[in-house]
Amino acid sequence: MTKSQRKTAAATRAREYRERQREAARPAARTVDQALSEALSFVIAQAGALHKKPGEGSIDVFAIVKTATAVLKREGYSKAESAKAVMSRVKARPEHGQADYIPSLKPTADPSARIPDRISPRGPRPDCRPPAALAPSFNVDAYFDDIAATAE
Repeated sequence: MTKSQRKTAAATRAREYRERQREAARPAARTVDQALSEALSFVIAQAGALHKKPGEGSIDVFAIVKTATAVLKREGYSKAESAKAVMSRVKARPEHGQADYIPSLKPTADPSARIPDRISPRGPRPDCRPPAALAPSFNVDAYFDDIAATAE
């Protein structure tokens, strides 16, 4: 198979995959990210969080997830598929529990993308502990499973 044939076959597979996703009313990851961004902006505006002093306001994560799901449903996607897609984008990933992990638009396992040891010779700062260490009784997976169940 030539390079041109491989490219054509890959493009055909990608088109077929997108068509199956459309038929199942499943939003693409990019669309989910756009819905989450819009939902975050909306919830921040509704809470008036930008007009409060730091530490005075709070934002409800459930409201962001629910709003993002509503945005996707409004765009014609299945409510159940939208809820699943939103959950998959916001659910904790293993790297979130690593004290030296730096969030990025292009997550990578590359160690050079982490905080160098020379920044903190005494080790990780106490405020960089994994989320589980901050709230050991909080089960993130159960929380998002509950949200997904209510969205169906």
